[in-house]
Amino acid sequence: MILRQYENPSFLETWHDVWAAAVAKEVAPSPLEVRLVRSDSDYSAIATVSDLKAMLSA
Repeated sequence: MILRQYENPSFLETWHDVWAAAVAKEVAPSPLEVRLVRSDSDYSAIATVSDLKAMLSA
């Protein structure tokens, strides 16, 4: 069941937004910097939301 959710780009986008917001509450007042990296290849950074969406839709 959860595997299907992780294959769903809409679920992942929402999940990452909720996770980042939850972490931001714990890190305040420092600005939150979230770094996503791909572990399936060369550990390249996913720098923007557009990059993340492109990766999820590929």
